[in-house]
Amino acid sequence: MESSDRVGEDEEHTVTETNGKAAARDAVTEELSHVDAIHKAKELISQLLSDPFLQDLPPDISLDEVKSKLALEQGRAITLNLRRYDDEVIPIIVLQGATVHDLMKAVEKEITRRCVRSGRASHLSWRYVWRTYWLAYGQQRLEDRRSKLASYGIGNHDEIVFVKRLKTKG
Repeated sequence: MESSDRVGEDEEHTVTETNGKAAARDAVTEELSHVDAIHKAKELISQLLSDPFLQDLPPDISLDEVKSKLALEQGRAITLNLRRYDDEVIPIIVLQGATVHDLMKAVEKEITRRCVRSGRASHLSWRYVWRTYWLAYGQQRLEDRRSKLASYGIGNHDEIVFVKRLKTKG
């Protein structure tokens, strides 16, 4: 009797495997291709961004941008205005307890993001930029990367600028 029980179990197992493979094939044909899924996701995002509260966000927004906007809305972040030499003002969002190093990283991300979105060069040598320029608030150069922005008296909506570093002899 045991051998006949085994045969029945094996037949059931084979039928179940066959049905499972058929179901898997049907599921694959119903799934979207990667390109179609991306297209559908972008459509959903554009529908969400048509909401009046979200209209100022770009359609290709990153998770990092969303987090910084939320932190700003919740009062955990401040906006600093970076004035470039061509008088373009770029808003930079940093957390309230940010250091000069955090500000430098936020400047890098925002300017790189703007370059990519406008179709300009997507790679900048930030090492060169930071060796050539200081960030400054008023007449103070932000030299110590570990210092908190608050120690320089920097607050919400204050203006920072790039200042050319002068070579010191010696």
